[in-house]
Amino acid sequence: RSCQKFIGRHEVLEKLFNWLSDDFSCVRVLAGEGGLGKTSVAFEFAYDVAREHLGNAEAVLWFTAKKYQFRALENQFEQVAMASFSNSSELFRVIASELGATPEEIEETPDEKLPKFLKGLTNTIPSFIVIDDLDSLEINEQKRSIEVCQQLAGSGSRFLFTTRKNATASSSTAIEIQGLTAEDYAELIESWEKRLGLTNFPEKQVERLRDASQGSPLYTESLLRLIKSGISTADAIAKWKGNLGIEVRNAALKREVVQ
Repeated sequence: RSCQKFIGRHEVLEKLFNWLSDDFSCVRVLAGEGGLGKTSVAFEFAYDVAREHLGNAEAVLWFTAKKYQFRALENQFEQVAMASFSNSSELFRVIASELGATPEEIEETPDEKLPKFLKGLTNTIPSFIVIDDLDSLEINEQKRSIEVCQQLAGSGSRFLFTTRKNATASSSTAIEIQGLTAEDYAELIESWEKRLGLTNFPEKQVERLRDASQGSPLYTESLLRLIKSGISTADAIAKWKGNLGIEVRNAALKREVVQ
């Protein structure tokens, strides 16, 4: 994580915890623009599921289609150690592998039989499975990923997706992620003040930072990078809205524009 502790998102987490008691829905999608912290929410919830043994999950698994992660404090991209999948069939096969299928079984199972094959595995080992950055896939591959996982309802396993734009899931399945509330944003700033050794920001400056960043943790990290370098808060906001924030804005929004 880029921050020392997980902050806020109480309403989102409450919705996710309530979902665990819904026997008729095995899929949830965290959707929202880049930089709002969807992956952090998914990680925090998955950690709670694993720590508290929630939802009868015997395994907690994490898969990602993300190839590069933007580090706002360094203002550069960092390659993810390993992308788990690049299409829906690869996703189903890596899930099968983690649930104990042999390489021979995986290789011999044709794509059209993967849903039935997976249902047998998820029946045997009820799991909580996070599938991060789904929108890295083509739109039809995104739809197939969600549709196949929805077919596994009743197996005891659950699937949590993260995606930038909810183009594939119903409104009842999706949870929209927004920027941090004013209270949670103030806590975020306080956390960064301690980590970076910054002088405490006055309340008005915190409000200006939240307004400029739209409550995005990623945008805030980028702004604080400039302030840490010695630029005043007012100048940092002005320059970040101009050219100095272009990299982080591109990292967060380019995929939405392309799609």
